[in-house]
Amino acid sequence: MNNKRLDSGQHQDWDLLKIGLNDKMLKLDLDEKIIFSCTMIKINKKEKSQNRNFLLTSKRIMNVGKKVKRSIDLMNLAGISLSLESYEFVIHVKDEYDYRLLSEEYRENFIYYLVEAYNNYMKRDLLIFVHKESQLQHCTTLETDRDKKRSKIPTQGGILCNQNNLNINISNKYIDSSKRQSVIYIREKNILQAWIKNFIPDMKISQSKVGSKYHTIYYSRCTLKSLQNKHYAVRTVQCSTEEEENEYIDRINRSINDPFVIPLEFCFKDNNDFYLVMQVLGNDLFQRLYCSHNLSEMAAKYYFVQILCGLQLYHSKLHCHYGELKPENILLDEMGRVFLTGYRSPKKNLTSETLEYTAPELLRGEPKSIASDFWCLGILLYEMLVGIPPFYYEGQESIMIQLIIENNVQFPKFLNISQEAKSMILSLLKSNKNERIGVNSGLEEFKKHPWLQNIDWQGHLKKQIFNPEDLEGNPNESMRKIKFDYCPVEQNEQTYLF
Repeated sequence: MNNKRLDSGQHQDWDLLKIGLNDKMLKLDLDEKIIFSCTMIKINKKEKSQNRNFLLTSKRIMNVGKKVKRSIDLMNLAGISLSLESYEFVIHVKDEYDYRLLSEEYRENFIYYLVEAYNNYMKRDLLIFVHKESQLQHCTTLETDRDKKRSKIPTQGGILCNQNNLNINISNKYIDSSKRQSVIYIREKNILQAWIKNFIPDMKISQSKVGSKYHTIYYSRCTLKSLQNKHYAVRTVQCSTEEEENEYIDRINRSINDPFVIPLEFCFKDNNDFYLVMQVLGNDLFQRLYCSHNLSEMAAKYYFVQILCGLQLYHSKLHCHYGELKPENILLDEMGRVFLTGYRSPKKNLTSETLEYTAPELLRGEPKSIASDFWCLGILLYEMLVGIPPFYYEGQESIMIQLIIENNVQFPKFLNISQEAKSMILSLLKSNKNERIGVNSGLEEFKKHPWLQNIDWQGHLKKQIFNPEDLEGNPNESMRKIKFDYCPVEQNEQTYLF
């Protein structure tokens, strides 16, 4: 943790959500200063995850949507509980219900600035309670508890902290790190064993679960600190020729720092394969659509623009097509921001596995191209707005192929889809691939389209824009169920020990 204190002028830079610009909603005291704002996951009494905006000032903590939903005076804080095994923490409030929150990205900063603000406001240290449990419902006072005058605030074991002695990373003091487990997912067990033997020989494997799609490897000891206490996926990529291998290395180097590609932790290579180690993110667009069937136009536009910005890596930097653009390959982090499953194989003529996203020229035997990516983007936008791909016909591939060739896009009359959104879809779903929007001038063509006016493109490219509906916490639209223990292994897996 960075223990360097920021002065009030610097604090303005940490109003990440720019809530301080909304003078009509906020009514601050003359001596009250904005310190920090961010979006975190609030876990409610039903164990459901909800994205919420939080604003910290020099006097209060506020839950902010279209208006201030709740304001907690710092003098009413009873302490903070935090987990050593997850990114959960609880804000304890005297004689009130608590906030149980989760954020990998912002927990450390939020707690630091909260402790600092409390110290300055109350002129005393704040109690911090450290827990070995990954989930903190046992120490969270709910509204029902408050009504029964029952408190779950811990009564012992607290540490008095200020901004000078606070250290969130104190796990070694309270728990034996050899007992903490991390996870790697991989498709082929024998490849993982060889990988561990060659590259991380001291890794202690404690357990493995085998599924039909993935194997889950639990490990608890590794000298590489960046591999400890996290979940990873390992992708293996084969290159048939030296030319393909050199091209793939070049792709990795050019995409490794792109904000729309899953962060690559490690990359190893043996005689046959590349091994790419990436963190497992919270969810994907498929699950987002599964939870809500279809999206509002505002939410669909947000994801559309994010995906479009991500495609620029492939089209402009790597000068190649993305491949199979579909909801399962659009990953979302805890903030709902888009990541593409990057570092794809350099082989040019990989066939599509999903017929409903296949462009008509591919049915004629032509290779994939940037134009076929834009066709997939049109299918994806239609599915986000309607809930089903435009040419989908369950169990009848021959009919689906005919529908793709005929390309007669129909929009349900019961859905209120704007003419501008329909125009965007039809501009992408042109049978003649050379007529599709984006094929000739890329992103610049999209910027001129009426549906994408007033878009903060630089903000999206820098990953500074969030889904406005998720940020407002609209329960009808924000139905994404983000789980950080997400595991792609099937439920009928068998367990065995190494």
